Amino acid sequence: TMRQRLSKYYLLLFALISISHTIIAQNRLSVSRGGSIAIDINQLLLNNQLGNLVADSTIWLNYTTLVREEQPDFSITIELASGSIPEGVELLVEAKPYNGISQGRHGHSTGLMPISQIPRVIIDQIGTSYTGNGIYVGHQLIFSFRVTDFGLIEPGIHSIFVQFTLSQ
Repeated sequence: TMRQRLSKYYLLLFALISISHTIIAQNRLSVSRGGSIAIDINQLLLNNQLGNLVADSTIWLNYTTLVREEQPDFSITIELASGSIPEGVELLVEAKPYNGISQGRHGHSTGLMPISQIPRVIIDQIGTSYTGNGIYVGHQLIFSFRVTDFGLIEPGIHSIFVQFTLSQ
């Protein structure tokens, strides 16, 4: 039916990067890829399922940081930079523990976080470190969503821009 065809959410997720505070050429933050995440909620609506459902796990955060002895550690935050999360749906992110063989004091994940206009720390306690570049090194990001109210869900395409910030 037309309702089933339209009951797809396309969350177009774009990553924006910023580095704040002590700007040193060695401090760098990057994502392994940008792009879109397509979420089909037809089956959820039919089954009235609740809980977190993984939408994407293909993005990795990579960073290089230099922390001098007298300086505080770095952290990485995420926030909704533009666009809006659809009514009845909560978008969440979790940074997995560091994966790789690089030396240094890599950051720690702060667990599952809702994404909103309020910046939330997803990785903290980053010392001098280098994660490597690309996929399978650094911190894997798991984007998921939770249906909070089936009655509020409307079909449509929603573009969401998230911003990652490396700060000290």
